[in-house]
Amino acid sequence: MPCKSRSALARIDPLVQPGTVGHHVHTIYGGDNFGFSSSNQDIKQSTCTSCSVKQDKSVYWTPAMYFVHADGSYELVKQPGGKGDLLVYYLLNYNKDPSTKVHPFPQGFQMIAGDVDQRNFSLPVPDPPHPWTGEDATQSALAQKAIGFNCLNYCFGCPVPVTPEPTLFRHFLPPKSYLDANCTNGLRLEVMFPSCWNGETTSPDHKSHVAYPASVMDGTCPPGYEKRLVSMLLESIWNTQDFIGKEGKFVLSNGDPTGYGYHADFMMGWDDGVLEKAVQTCTHDSGDIHLCSAFELQSEEAMGQCRTKLPPQIQGDQCELPGNALLGNNPLQYGPQRATGDQDAQAPVAASSSLFKAASAKPAVFLAKEPKPKAKPAAKKPASPKPAPPPPPPPPPPPPPPPPPPCNPPHCKIEHKTQPDGSVVDVACYQKTKTVYADYTAEVTAVEATIVAVTVVPAPLATVEGEEVTAARHKRHLNHLRQHAHAHGGRVY
Repeated sequence: MPCKSRSALARIDPLVQPGTVGHHVHTIYGGDNFGFSSSNQDIKQSTCTSCSVKQDKSVYWTPAMYFVHADGSYELVKQPGGKGDLLVYYLLNYNKDPSTKVHPFPQGFQMIAGDVDQRNFSLPVPDPPHPWTGEDATQSALAQKAIGFNCLNYCFGCPVPVTPEPTLFRHFLPPKSYLDANCTNGLRLEVMFPSCWNGETTSPDHKSHVAYPASVMDGTCPPGYEKRLVSMLLESIWNTQDFIGKEGKFVLSNGDPTGYGYHADFMMGWDDGVLEKAVQTCTHDSGDIHLCSAFELQSEEAMGQCRTKLPPQIQGDQCELPGNALLGNNPLQYGPQRATGDQDAQAPVAASSSLFKAASAKPAVFLAKEPKPKAKPAAKKPASPKPAPPPPPPPPPPPPPPPPPPCNPPHCKIEHKTQPDGSVVDVACYQKTKTVYADYTAEVTAVEATIVAVTVVPAPLATVEGEEVTAARHKRHLNHLRQHAHAHGGRVY
């Protein structure tokens, strides 16, 4: 389910900091009736949602991503489309097994995935093959394996095919040097919610009433959590490619430069009966929400018009910055020890005051000292003017520019071009190729050597490293291709 626009970018978190200003900035999607003390019943009274299914007034929120420049200033990293970008997957991993009942989220349900203060992961990356045992199989380890940072490179047609990284492949924020060299289309942040359940709608920490199955996305549930919930996966893309070649680092809004503290929150707000009907009837392998008769869909324009009215205490927040500190004054904490918490979480920000309580904290200095002014020399008597020399001959015309270099991974650039009939097509510097992946075939066909169209041909389910490629995984790859084409003004047919 696409959510093509944020409903808010704000310091709001009614699950962790109810009734007060949140510790850090969140990207918030879903129902607009959302504030410091919102309940599930409150968000169900929303007048709109920034997600594509109109009957879903649920709210989903995650930390925002910022870039810290060499001079110490912070800047919000943009997302595709400029308004936000979130994909919410409701996966029915066990719905075709008659012995296992998949429960929809009940009314009043809440949960959190991830740990805001985590700054370390001591287990192997990539994850070892299944089944996991010992320390790899603990709930703490599974919760950390439920976080993913996926490098995106859509260079279809490159001489050397770029194989997409699997979901939840990497559990930390890659170094900027790696992002610059490999992730030419940005970074996708992923979080998988627990799907094993004890039957309660929430718990004091909003985590203890749920647990992860043995393989994070599927597998056996632990004792006491035998009920199966719909599996939920959130994916959001950030345009880290906008900062290629710039000195600095990426951080999350909770002061996390490692990524280990990435997290997500969910409050159930579906209209009564809609999610139940979808779980029972919307089981097509494609995952296309247009094929689900239970859903009433809305346009991307309607999603973009849904905005949360912010509480007065944070209406002066400039969440996109730039500034010299993260809102909430969260210091960067690298670990490996756990973070110590936010420094100035609840201080309100007045619209006319400084947005950053960093007057006592000096920004990083990367500039040379200003030179002292020198004394002016005594004025001299002007000499008699000399005749001007003749002008030099005009220079010869410059040689023609060299031809552009051939497309070379990982820096293939894809642009778009408007045709005489008004249609928009992708333009690239390669001609023809076919790249076969485990889940799909991406075929690029040349037209007039530069104008190309991307066609996705679904491949039969295959086996990769001993694991069956599921229809849900194929659906994610297809959605990523559609996102890529949409970002460049094209379509995937």
